[in-house]
Amino acid sequence: MKKRLFVVFDMEESYSLRLVSFLIDMAGNIFDIRGFTDVEEFRRFCHEKEVEILLINEESLPFIEAEGMTARFILLKECAEMEMKFPYPGVYKYQPADQLIKEVLELCPLPEERDFFNRKEGGGAKILGVYSPVNGCGKTSFALSLTHMYSKNGTALYINLEDYSGLSKLLSSEFSNDISDLFYFYKQSHEKLSAKLFSTILTRHDIDIIPPIRYCRDLRNLEPEEWRDFICRIAEVSGYEIIVLDLSNMVGDVIPLLEMCRMIYMPVKRNELARARVQEFQEYVKNIGKEELLLKTKQMEIPGGYFLHTGNHYIESLLLSPFAGYVKDMAEEGEELWTRY
Repeated sequence: MKKRLFVVFDMEESYSLRLVSFLIDMAGNIFDIRGFTDVEEFRRFCHEKEVEILLINEESLPFIEAEGMTARFILLKECAEMEMKFPYPGVYKYQPADQLIKEVLELCPLPEERDFFNRKEGGGAKILGVYSPVNGCGKTSFALSLTHMYSKNGTALYINLEDYSGLSKLLSSEFSNDISDLFYFYKQSHEKLSAKLFSTILTRHDIDIIPPIRYCRDLRNLEPEEWRDFICRIAEVSGYEIIVLDLSNMVGDVIPLLEMCRMIYMPVKRNELARARVQEFQEYVKNIGKEELLLKTKQMEIPGGYFLHTGNHYIESLLLSPFAGYVKDMAEEGEELWTRY
């Protein structure tokens, strides 16, 4: 698929470079993103290329409008409350980069074809599940590390389906949108999910994350099939190669979501209560005729000593710790298992 040409023009060089870098990280899979600070250089470029979207600071617009461009203009406003002088949409230039880019992407016209975001023809992302009937077993730490590992050599998205994930505290972030907002948008317009999805995803510590639910009662009454269809749609349109689901019983019956996973990682603890809970889960799966889930499930007793860091730097420390090597080893074993399955 040919990428659409997205140009940033701002004479403040350091600002322009930072913004272009952020845009490439967040939208480089769908846009060919270029940055310019010199008017003449930009004009020469426009004579050779057709720019579809131009993000430009308001002061520079008079120099560019005369070029007769057909691009969609989005203005960078110097003041958040300033009255617009030109008939184009605008975003406040000096707000946090994540929020600015979200607003910009929401203003970008996006095609509605079903597979617009897919990098590979013929299907969406591989879905990997991380689930355990045992609490406090390192499940979320494993899921985050697994997503980070796959992000190094490809693209991976982390989705947390827990009622109290704790991520807003660990990431020191208050999320303006979360997965519940995304779901309600999906219910209103399945075909336009991709636009809202892209503006909802956050990147922290090189991990792309759909912010988890803030108020669990918002989605607690969903049927498991609704969750399954929603996640399937994300896998189809997101363009990610891997989606890691951090699962819990918040979704009610977790079985339909486990069935859609290519592989299931199940961290457990080394004690009798944990073993008893795992045995009960296995018996339940067999009793409902879903034994195939056990064939693609890898149990792991995570060794102690990995989770020594606390506070705001927990995730950063985790990704730099020996635990990352352990996750890589488990992922390699899991890939062998899912290849056979």
